[in-house]
Amino acid sequence: MGSYIILRYGLSTGTCAAAAAKAAALAAQDMIVDRIVVPTPIGLRVEVPVKYAKKIEDRVGEACVVKDSGDDRKNDVTHGLHVVAHVELKVDKGIEVIGGAGVGMVTQPGLPAPPGKHAINPIPKRQIEDAVREALPENFGATVKVSIPDGDKVAYNTLNPELGIIGGLSILGTTGFVEPYSCRAYIQVISLQLSYLLNSGAHCPIITSGKATKQWLVKKLGIFGRQIIEAGDYVVKALEIAHSIGFKKVLLVSRPAKALKLSVGAINTSSAFVDARLEALIFHALKAEVEYDVLVKLANARSVAQGLLMLSEEQLERVLRSIALEVERRLQRRIRETEVAVAILHRNALYETPKFRDLLNEVLDVAAKH
Repeated sequence: MGSYIILRYGLSTGTCAAAAAKAAALAAQDMIVDRIVVPTPIGLRVEVPVKYAKKIEDRVGEACVVKDSGDDRKNDVTHGLHVVAHVELKVDKGIEVIGGAGVGMVTQPGLPAPPGKHAINPIPKRQIEDAVREALPENFGATVKVSIPDGDKVAYNTLNPELGIIGGLSILGTTGFVEPYSCRAYIQVISLQLSYLLNSGAHCPIITSGKATKQWLVKKLGIFGRQIIEAGDYVVKALEIAHSIGFKKVLLVSRPAKALKLSVGAINTSSAFVDARLEALIFHALKAEVEYDVLVKLANARSVAQGLLMLSEEQLERVLRSIALEVERRLQRRIRETEVAVAILHRNALYETPKFRDLLNEVLDVAAKH
């Protein structure tokens, strides 16, 4: 019989906010709880520990829930944060949900919440409303203010600033739960960024393999950071999403190691799935007619970086362009109706396919006009 690892799901910020809000609504009525059951968007109900709940004054309560990201905690910067709800009961049936300190403000169009509103997405907002409604007396409504102490600081470690969400974190959660170490959340962020770009009028996103590449493009070429998508190991998925939502042109800028994996057809470039970098490097060196004695040295290289140092400037250019062309060919074959152009960033220089520069100039021209 096989062995299994059981992973523990965590709670979304939306579920934490809903639990804190319901506990606060009860506290406003002199009912103090240390655990609370709330509905989730997928129909399940979940019991959530309450760190504290207290009555502030007549018909006003406050409660706090600690964000528990389950076994995804190593990947979730919001794990352990306090989600606080301040609830004031009012004599009408409406429930208003607003953001407080540490909840980001949306400044750009194309996101689930409109500009000028706090980043509380529609699904968790309804979840909060439903949870509070369960705790209200008949014919009463409430104003719910959700805050995340230190959310403004933690937000710098998220993609919120690049999405135009300033001053804090987002209240998220389409299911109410955080899946333990799933690529799905990261891919959803990529999809959100690409949709935001498309809705903002951009015609050609730039996909990169990582933060350093993005920073180089912003600093050296003056490209707007929001136009650059950090896809990490999900470059192919990012390109597929860009194609599926309507982009007709996409640029890819990658470091050599990731590009080598893409050149052999890797869909996910994580080392857990594929690692044929040195073999691919030798192949492209052979294809670029690098001398035999250099090929022998490459066969003994311990890393891609070491292998590239063995090449002369002329050899390096031929090899990197060969890799870029192969990546472009494979991606173009996969996404036929969206034009793909590829460049490899190495030693402060771009090694481009023939059509890359024309597409890049289009992007730069549009940026200059804005």
